[in-house]
Amino acid sequence: MWHIQHVIKETTIPSWLRSVPKNFGEARAGTLKANEWRTLSTIYLPLALVSLWGEGSTYQSHELIHLWNILDNTMALVSAIHIACSRTMTQ
Repeated sequence: MWHIQHVIKETTIPSWLRSVPKNFGEARAGTLKANEWRTLSTIYLPLALVSLWGEGSTYQSHELIHLWNILDNTMALVSAIHIACSRTMTQ
């Protein structure tokens, strides 16, 4: 959780995106609104997971394969969220 909070604090996002509380995950941060969940899941979470589990990670090889599978599934979910939240769609 600390790493996700660090990514939230250190990442600069466009002003038109609603940010997530910098203390996300703590009780005093409150609950996230739908738009904040979208920002968390499409911007902050991928950055945090890639930096933790991406190439150059210090995990053992058997752990790393499992984490890469989780990362692949997460990125597929992020892609689906982007498509579902698009304002326009084409065939």
